[in-house]
Amino acid sequence: MSLRLCVFAALPDGAAALVGDKRAPAQERILVVRRGERIAGFVNCCPHMGLPLDWKPDRLALGGGAFLRCSHHGAVFRVDDGVCVAGPCLGDSLDVVKLRIVDGVVFRAAEEGSACRA
Repeated sequence: MSLRLCVFAALPDGAAALVGDKRAPAQERILVVRRGERIAGFVNCCPHMGLPLDWKPDRLALGGGAFLRCSHHGAVFRVDDGVCVAGPCLGDSLDVVKLRIVDGVVFRAAEEGSACRA
């Protein structure tokens, strides 16, 4: 089953956005990064301490959307695969959420767990 998340055109290019049910805890929402016509999605949970990455949402994306930074402790993750390349959880990874775009709308590809596992 697919879950509608947002309109693709509403995502700022080179930036990260937190999408999903606004009433849900931050760790249950999805971080979506748009880079041109591509998107990547991650569970909003840093593997270092299990905190949401978006404490300062305007400081999440780095390098034009090539990296995400945890606002709490500065861990930096590659958007291509979610692997931590700098910071306290070096080598650990964000949980990837599979996304797809259909008729300009971003969907979660399949229902899967999105709970923080740190």
